[in-house]
Amino acid sequence: MPKKELKVIVRLYPPLNDIAGQDFLSLFIDPGATIGDLLSNLVSRFGEKFKKCLYEKSEKIMPAWCIFINEKIIAIKDPNSLQEHLSDGDKISIILNLAGG
Repeated sequence: MPKKELKVIVRLYPPLNDIAGQDFLSLFIDPGATIGDLLSNLVSRFGEKFKKCLYEKSEKIMPAWCIFINEKIIAIKDPNSLQEHLSDGDKISIILNLAGG
């Protein structure tokens, strides 16, 4: 019997939500999918503008982005962090971390 897909909720913050045209998405992913797989799915879904906003030319995520899985921050500077496996019901937030004042 095939394994059941997992459902995750993704929250996009500006400017990614502007590019995607939505703040929240419910996605079905394969069991064993990682945060890297999810990001690839989002790039495929929303295109080159989304990719350029999220990634450097070297294909690394820009360091100004913060990714959370269920309020736990993912250390995107660590190359292994994108191998974090997702679980059914996970809530992923992608936030641009800017300072100013």
